[in-house]
Amino acid sequence: MINHSLEEWLEFINKNHPLEIELGLERVRVVWSKIRRELGVSRVAPFVITVSGTNGKGSTVKCIEEILCISNHSCGSFTSPHIFKFNERIKLNGLAALDHDIVEAFELIESLKGEIKLTYFEFNTLCALIIFSKNNLDFVILEVGLGGRLDAVNIIDADLAILTSIGLDHKDWLGNTRLEIGREKLGIARKGKPLLIGEHDLPKGLNGYISDIGADSYFVNKDFFLSPNSAHSKELKITLKEKLHSFGILKDTSILSINKALAIQALSLTGIPIENNEILKSLNQATLEGRQQSKIHNQINILFDVAHNAEAAEVLAKNIESNGKTYAVVSILGDKDWDSIVDKLDDTFDYWFIGRITDNDRAADPNVLLDFVRSRGLSGKVFESMEMAFQNAYNLATPNDLIVVFGSFSCVASVMKLIEIQPK
Repeated sequence: MINHSLEEWLEFINKNHPLEIELGLERVRVVWSKIRRELGVSRVAPFVITVSGTNGKGSTVKCIEEILCISNHSCGSFTSPHIFKFNERIKLNGLAALDHDIVEAFELIESLKGEIKLTYFEFNTLCALIIFSKNNLDFVILEVGLGGRLDAVNIIDADLAILTSIGLDHKDWLGNTRLEIGREKLGIARKGKPLLIGEHDLPKGLNGYISDIGADSYFVNKDFFLSPNSAHSKELKITLKEKLHSFGILKDTSILSINKALAIQALSLTGIPIENNEILKSLNQATLEGRQQSKIHNQINILFDVAHNAEAAEVLAKNIESNGKTYAVVSILGDKDWDSIVDKLDDTFDYWFIGRITDNDRAADPNVLLDFVRSRGLSGKVFESMEMAFQNAYNLATPNDLIVVFGSFSCVASVMKLIEIQPK
């Protein structure tokens, strides 16, 4: 695999390491130990922040990254999945990693792993850690892929851990209750290190578990507060030098105020001066691809959102505004709770255009999704691709209408590529 392109490497990894999800740290920890010895490194960065949660992980990482760049601290971030290009998963100071650096990291992993079978995500995680280790960064921010305790990023001890939210997602892997899922997600926390919790409705019994971890915990509505200022903004008060301090007004944009607040509170604990008007301005202007992202294409209003669980669907429903009809262009992966998603949105759409996801083996059967929709007395139709679903909605829409594309990263990416909405 020497001198192969990034696309060839990704195809190779998918073919030779077919398991997409196989939780556990043994495999990736052994390979990482070999890599560390080869590179002669002990830590990926002086300070590591790890972010887990059902929703809001990517938004929180984005905000932390934004503050660090404004504060002139070098940083690397690892997130997943990507929307357009694999490179989006690994960033240095906010810029996507270069093909050459990714390929070089893949070559090193392949040369050292021996007979160990790594999943796609484990390969990606190790790739990110290699790139970060080579760049002498001040901070590294790691987003958990699934869960926390047994997720590949957890081979790195976090200097600060963040739990954004707890919802009933990935139940096949993490547990059937919010308590079970919350315990898995809290597996990233370390004794004696800061732990920030953005979930305002903790399941009964989780507080005791948090105490047992022995982390230095900060809770929303207890140690940092968001008070409504208007319909779309909140005043943030945070714990700064052990005293409650008024930070300023955060706007609910495509990135929610709670995720901005978590980033601010987190970095205030590192000693970084966060009382900076530029930081507040930047966060209130920050956007994230595919999150509550509005576009007008040939006078037709389109809203893109990667919402793929009940909690995210509920937020999406609150942010949908249309003077005309509202059309859903949607599909999901097979492990998602479609029933609950429809429950949160069943009064929202005039018609459901359900597309088939063609680039993921985990995709749900769109005909099953249609049955759920029709069982609630709603109207919809199945199409053989997301592109066809969108095109049919688009042909029907008028300038007063709204098309909402959601359900997964793959759904959003398919339509964005179709109408050539891609980052420059």
